Amino acid sequence: MSNETQREFPKTIAENVNGTYRTEDIGRSGSEVLIFSDRVLKIEKTSAFSDREHVILFWLDGKLPAPRVIAFEQENECNYLLMTRQNGKMACDCGLPEETVSRLLAEGLQMLWKTDISDCPVRFDMKILLMEAKKQIENGSLEGLTPQNGEFPDFEILYRYLSENIPEEEFVFSHGDYCLPNVFVSEKEVCGFLDLGSAGISDRYRDIHMCLWSMRYNFVTLGGMKEERFARCREIFFETLGIKENEEKLRYFSLLDEFFV
Repeated sequence: MSNETQREFPKTIAENVNGTYRTEDIGRSGSEVLIFSDRVLKIEKTSAFSDREHVILFWLDGKLPAPRVIAFEQENECNYLLMTRQNGKMACDCGLPEETVSRLLAEGLQMLWKTDISDCPVRFDMKILLMEAKKQIENGSLEGLTPQNGEFPDFEILYRYLSENIPEEEFVFSHGDYCLPNVFVSEKEVCGFLDLGSAGISDRYRDIHMCLWSMRYNFVTLGGMKEERFARCREIFFETLGIKENEEKLRYFSLLDEFFV
């Protein structure tokens, strides 16, 4: 983490920032994030993900507590997205009991799902997600690797299985990367969502799967939580959502996620 005062930015961005900033190094997106006093500048290589983020943020303005776009510019194959800062703290670093965090994460999903998707500009139904999975095979990203779950000997066979066993879809507004660092909370409520480049219309279990994975990683892997207590956090999560756990869909999205790790 560092503070800097001298750096060149594209014209539109430079006109809207001043003063010192610090760099944020949490997350695994590969982007460079500069934190100013009241705004955030995200810099990353142009890609389908980074090209979508400002589009979905413009669409979300007034719908959800997400960053508001101040300026966006492309220069030298990089996207510069200047946004307002989020209130609250990341769900992985908020200091609240994990049981409370589990409830808040479920309430955050309910907020997302209440969003009207009738004119949402981005869609990630199973057909589109499977197309993205196939690209991972075709572009060589998975060369030399095998699926980690051990059920399938290679990604071609796993892809074929997923294509032939698509579950019934329940479309909602999906965050796309609903993990704890991307959800900001106060002591009582969810107050913001970050990193929405993969957001759009999708099945609700896309986010449920990612949230449960992130809960386990933060609570158990990093935090050393006992399995009995984690099971209770999981119960609280589904009790708050008010839905019965669908093990088939969780397994499906877990298998699909193998293509994008």
